[in-house]
Amino acid sequence: MFTAPLEMKDTAAFYIAVQEVLANDGRYSPQAYAFLCEALPHTVQMLDREDSDSRHVTGQELLMGFRDLALNEFGPMALFALNEWGIRCSEDVGNMVYNFINIGHFGKNEGDSIDDFSDGVSLEDALSKPFRLAKSR
Repeated sequence: MFTAPLEMKDTAAFYIAVQEVLANDGRYSPQAYAFLCEALPHTVQMLDREDSDSRHVTGQELLMGFRDLALNEFGPMALFALNEWGIRCSEDVGNMVYNFINIGHFGKNEGDSIDDFSDGVSLEDALSKPFRLAKSR
């Protein structure tokens, strides 16, 4: 579904893209976009598609990888970090992806839709549940 250059976040093109996006939509911080660019190859790796001809991932797959990377990178502080960057729900990830698509820095397939990021999974639950203490009986 969504593709980006592998090391896009480390290039001048990334910084230019972020500035262009922020000029039109300031809801998310530059760190949020950098994290998104880390989540895409992380997702491809999780799905074991690094050597595949098509490195496209679906919106739901990207959300899965995004949440997994957030938990791996930030542990119990994942929700706090994402909230600080303006990311409060799965749809925010989709909005950032489509901000990049709209300026030509991410690609998409014909059947892709921003609705693919409405997976019904609460970002708060997904990022805090692994750290909740089990209730004792």
